[in-house]
Amino acid sequence: MKKAIGILALALAAGAAQAASVSVNGAIVTNAGANNLAAIGTAGSVNFSGSGQNSSVSGIVAWSNPSGNTFELRLTGFTFTGTGSTNQTITIAIVQDYALDPNAIAGTASHQFNGTVTFSGANQLAQGSTVSTHTAGGAPTVINNAFNPLANLSSGAGTTGINRGTASLPVAVGAGVWRIATTYTFTINANGGEVSIFLPDSGVDNTLVALVPLPPAAFAGLGGLALVGVGAAIRRRNLARA
Repeated sequence: MKKAIGILALALAAGAAQAASVSVNGAIVTNAGANNLAAIGTAGSVNFSGSGQNSSVSGIVAWSNPSGNTFELRLTGFTFTGTGSTNQTITIAIVQDYALDPNAIAGTASHQFNGTVTFSGANQLAQGSTVSTHTAGGAPTVINNAFNPLANLSSGAGTTGINRGTASLPVAVGAGVWRIATTYTFTINANGGEVSIFLPDSGVDNTLVALVPLPPAAFAGLGGLALVGVGAAIRRRNLARA
């Protein structure tokens, strides 16, 4: 039991030391976390929050590197709320490096974000966009997403959905570190009321890395091992019958 508790404490300490770097600027200025290399088999998160004269923001950035060939960077539990009668714009810059499997030869990346915008009245504005850059030692891959929930301004109080995403794009691999750098930009104008943008479990950067394939001889060896296992199982069954 003591050993299990010790392992858990080490895991929590590692996660705390490897949080993504988060910077919020604009109507609100706040910084959190640090971009330390996320080792294979680790995960972590960092909370951030701040407020300005007519706006407030809070959220969580979570990352994971379970295997060295799949990485995730997630903005979750995010809320940006504004009041007043002027445009308020914030940018959220997130950076995280991941240890890459040494057998990686190619990769793909995608970005999506889903959520809602809530208006309290008419003629209110909510807009947003993301620029996500994936770099792994080769040329960077840039992914862009944007939303404007309504064609122009809100027609009245209510909630509308956000659902944006991209197909997977190729990422050149040439080094042992994969970096995800994502910038979110949001603009709201409450027109004397209140506007809130809510991303409950998104945006998300996802990756998938292809590894060096095993040579034919290795597959043959694996096949031989499988046959040996089958033969042993048959022998055990015959002995049991005897």
